[in-house]
Amino acid sequence: MQGVRSGFVIVTVVVALAVAAPVVAAVALVDLDEGELLESSAADIPVVSADRPLDLLLLDVVQERIARGALREDGTVPVLSVSSDPGPALGARELTVRELLQVLLLTDSRAAARSLTAAIGPGEQRGRARMRAAACRLGLRRTTIPEDWPGTPTRTLAHASVAPAERLAAGTHAVGRRATTQATIGRAPPTTTVRDVARLAIAVFTDPAMRRRVALDGVPIANGAIIVRATAPLVTTILPGTPAITEARTDERGAALVAGTADGLDLLAIASGPGARQEARALLAHGLASYQRIEIVRAGQPVGREVKVRDGTVPWFSAVAAQSFAVTAPRTRPGALRLMLQLPAVVEAPLDRAQAIGELVIAEDTRVIGAVPLVVPLAVAPSRWIDTARE
Repeated sequence: MQGVRSGFVIVTVVVALAVAAPVVAAVALVDLDEGELLESSAADIPVVSADRPLDLLLLDVVQERIARGALREDGTVPVLSVSSDPGPALGARELTVRELLQVLLLTDSRAAARSLTAAIGPGEQRGRARMRAAACRLGLRRTTIPEDWPGTPTRTLAHASVAPAERLAAGTHAVGRRATTQATIGRAPPTTTVRDVARLAIAVFTDPAMRRRVALDGVPIANGAIIVRATAPLVTTILPGTPAITEARTDERGAALVAGTADGLDLLAIASGPGARQEARALLAHGLASYQRIEIVRAGQPVGREVKVRDGTVPWFSAVAAQSFAVTAPRTRPGALRLMLQLPAVVEAPLDRAQAIGELVIAEDTRVIGAVPLVVPLAVAPSRWIDTARE
């Protein structure tokens, strides 16, 4: 047992080896185009001090409320302050939901998180309830939201022991034969897992607009009164030619999220544990080298054989794809994809423009992974209409 003196307060701490965290990093690789988890390892290990990953859950609820019409991006929200906020000084003002979203994406602003939590409620308590409901909807079984989240940021101190639960929440980290305990001051930290973070990232960042927002280096808000810089982005975006120093801005207290793009492939690497930032960056590089984005068909592209028209104003036409379709596949297995054309040889007029007449089925081995409707590229009238007009 050991005493730790802080000012005039003596805090007693006790070793808690039962919650020792593993020294291995937990990782997950997410395909943002498909919204799928490509790879993972030790992904169910808890991430302690998960304030930033938990911001993803808040973003998901904000998006859901906007989609329902219960919240407007251009609607104004009062800024609620948080003591010792590591984010920018927002002051006592009102900002739009869009501005607060951008602040939360680019900085570790607890004020932005608290203000948005109150906006989705309305009220912070109802806001947290909505977040818990969203966690259930997304299957986040290991994600917790403290009653005071997102209050005073979690601060940690390394000790040989920890204080009572009402004052300190602790987790022991073993390195070799030595063990240290991180005591969390102020409140019990939220927890989640890398797998849950991956589910949240899929829910939030499959939206291309959110990916564009998080890739910004800075934005003006409050009519230009504040310039928000990307000091602690929720997701670090690695672009071609971006220096490695960019990675240092990733939050060190919880999971590290690093995104990158190559040849149309959009991946997100998530890591937690020792060397999380380096692990995430290495996993991203592995993913971009191991997978590829294969374009199967483009919208409007002619597909298949010519289709004959019986009694029409045109004798034939080429069906076109109604939409684009691409798939992410391992570079070592490009031949595993199969295309099956379902298209009639002859159709009868009249035909409407964009009328579906078949489909292109895409399968991987024996599993169907998609189907693209094939449509008529132009309106085709019956040939007898011309004869009637002549009469």
